[in-house]
Amino acid sequence: IGAAGNVEIELAEHTVEPGDSYLFCSDGLHDMLSDAEMAAILRRHAPLRQAAQALLDAANAAGGHDNISLILARCAP
Repeated sequence: IGAAGNVEIELAEHTVEPGDSYLFCSDGLHDMLSDAEMAAILRRHAPLRQAAQALLDAANAAGGHDNISLILARCAP
C-alpha cells in the first residue's frame, strides 16, 4: 500500500507460450525463497499440485515467517 493508502499494482505484459508456467504468490513465499530456488522447484515437479506443495514446504523449511499464498497455472501444450 502506497503512502496515500492506495494499492500499488505492478503489471508486466508477456507473450503466453504453450507449456509456460505462471506463479502468483504472496511475500510469504518470495521472501523465503529466491527466484532461482522457486524455478528449480518448478522444474523438478511437473504436476502443479506437487509443485505447489514443494514450494510451500520449502518456504516453511526456510522459516515460514509469514502467511503463504500461491497460484500456479500452466498453459496447455
